[in-house]
Amino acid sequence: MKRVKAKWTACFLAAVMVITMMPLSVFAADDPAVLTVDGVNALETTSGEGWSYQNDTSTLTLDGYDGGPIHADGLSLNVVLAENSVNTITSDVSQNRSALGSNEFSYSANHIAVYGEGDGSASLKINGDLQGIYAQGNVTVQNCVLTVDIVSTEASGQEVADGSSPTYPFIGIRAGGGLFIEDATLNITTLRGTENQKIHVGIAAATDKAEIVNCTLNINAASVAVQSNNEPMRLENCVMNIRGGDTAAVMNQFSTIDLIGCTGSIASDSIGVTSQRSDGKITLQDCELSVEAGLYGIMALSDDFYMESSQLNFPSAVSYGIYAGNKAEIVKESVVNGQNCTFACRIPATSGCVVDDTSAVHGIQIFNSNQNVTAMGTVSLNTNYADTLGKNLSGRAFTVAPGAELTVQEGAVFDISSAASTAIQGDFINYGTFKLDGASVQNTGVITNYNIVEETEGTALQNNGEIYSICTAAFAVKGNDITLMHSEQPPIIENIISATCTQDGRQEIVVYCGNCKTQLSRNTQVLTKIGHDWGEPVWSWSDDGKTATVTLTCKNDNSHVEIQEATVTSEVKKIATCTEAGVTTYTATIEIAGESYTSTQDVTDIPATGHVETETVNAKEATCTAEGYTGDKVCKVCGEVVEAGEAIAKTAHTFQEGKCTVCEAADPDYVPDSDIPKTGDSSNMTVWIAVILMASAGMTATIVYSRKKKLGR
Repeated sequence: MKRVKAKWTACFLAAVMVITMMPLSVFAADDPAVLTVDGVNALETTSGEGWSYQNDTSTLTLDGYDGGPIHADGLSLNVVLAENSVNTITSDVSQNRSALGSNEFSYSANHIAVYGEGDGSASLKINGDLQGIYAQGNVTVQNCVLTVDIVSTEASGQEVADGSSPTYPFIGIRAGGGLFIEDATLNITTLRGTENQKIHVGIAAATDKAEIVNCTLNINAASVAVQSNNEPMRLENCVMNIRGGDTAAVMNQFSTIDLIGCTGSIASDSIGVTSQRSDGKITLQDCELSVEAGLYGIMALSDDFYMESSQLNFPSAVSYGIYAGNKAEIVKESVVNGQNCTFACRIPATSGCVVDDTSAVHGIQIFNSNQNVTAMGTVSLNTNYADTLGKNLSGRAFTVAPGAELTVQEGAVFDISSAASTAIQGDFINYGTFKLDGASVQNTGVITNYNIVEETEGTALQNNGEIYSICTAAFAVKGNDITLMHSEQPPIIENIISATCTQDGRQEIVVYCGNCKTQLSRNTQVLTKIGHDWGEPVWSWSDDGKTATVTLTCKNDNSHVEIQEATVTSEVKKIATCTEAGVTTYTATIEIAGESYTSTQDVTDIPATGHVETETVNAKEATCTAEGYTGDKVCKVCGEVVEAGEAIAKTAHTFQEGKCTVCEAADPDYVPDSDIPKTGDSSNMTVWIAVILMASAGMTATIVYSRKKKLGR
């Protein structure tokens, strides 16, 4: 069926090429030269608004042109876009079949070249409904921005349909000879504005090479985006955003296609890049391309596909990523990401697909005359992909190649039970449902099962490799046993013996499987003894403060009691005085388990000293006018009066000549001597001697009395 589909596709493409490229006559007759610009004969009137023509060089310069079609037949025409100019041509079939170029289909040496002056920003925009640029010979576009919008209308569609222009497809740029585009930006759209199903092409070369170099290509065509018919096509250093609708994005009918140093995206509802004949080798070199296609990504229908130092991505579903009628070579660090392809490579020939050690193909391959299927690189099967691939394996040999990784996604069902044989040599990972006939499956790689494996009843696959499966989904095998994968639960603690102050404890750390409850591990853990945690010390002192003991009780276990004799030191806190005893502070200290404990106690144990040193203060001798005082006995330390003094009686007056010699008090007994005249001189020796003797006796008596009194104390 697939081969029939490929042949049908080839026939359809051939028909497209015939309609597009075949002439009514091989070469045109020598027709007279015609050049009109918006209806003005430029061969006679050489300038107009926004344009001028130089006859000797056949050069038409556009500088701000905004007008109708430019018709050129019977001559070659150079179109120069003035620097930084913006130019517009608007045409429809009522004016001219081509917006710029020939109005008659033929092949000749009449060429059209469009050049932009300056930095490449000069632009030409063409709006039409049939053909944008058409030359019977070659078309050259350089150093400019060229925009062509072709949208078929009822009128243009009718002209094609009724046979008046049967060889005119709807096309952006058409060259009867070759096509050369360099250093340009092309924005080409060729779309169906009506329901007609005629061919719509972006750019095309009929009888000579198509070379596109250093360009940015934005092309969207309803049928084919880029086309060459008889000679090689080369796209080099191009940034591509190319879409071909119902036929192909890039197509060559009779020759090769070379993509060199190109990047970007290629898309088509049918085929991305295709060559249709035996000399139609397709080459990718130094490219990084993304290809989206309905049927084939790359199709070398009857020749080879060669890929070097390139990356080819298939971001969406494609039936066949790479199809090569003869062989495919993928070398020099190339990568094909064909995970979204039903088959990343389909090589009908026995030569198959050659992938060197530096390169990788990620996807499913089907090749050789036996139509065997191989998974290579990294492949992930979603629900649709798994179903499609499983159905394609019926009666075929299926291999997961060494180094490959094939994954069945969650929710997908991958049924290979109808495959002729299955060899798993790489990694097979199942998150979905994997159905197989164990009798036809051999594993030498690694199978990892996270969900369901269903084997045909009574069968068991041959396991010479490794198989890992969740514990609840084991399946029958021969050879090496399955290694069960458990769902480890958080560890739990069992058999606890608590540690005490003085002894280690222990507990067991156990891990169970959450699915099958199997014990996966059990480890004993030592619980280090916790040591004493002493409470507040209780002190016991002797009355004199010279000895003390302390009692400590453990907070962890009140049966653990420690009693120790403390070391006691003393220090005088308060010195004894004459009247008060002194105080001693006693400090008790112990050390337990590296921690010190202290307590203090004050004892009044130093006797008072008494009044040891005294002195007499406030003593006063008696006089004839005042009593005296013996003085108070006072402690020299505290100032306390130890013994109070006594009064001393007044002394007698000492009278002389009727007066006291001390206080001059009058002597009441004084009788003046009237017989002796007062001379102021005492010559009575007897009287004076008597007075002296009496005074001496009084003093002696006073002294003796004072001493006796002192001794009597």
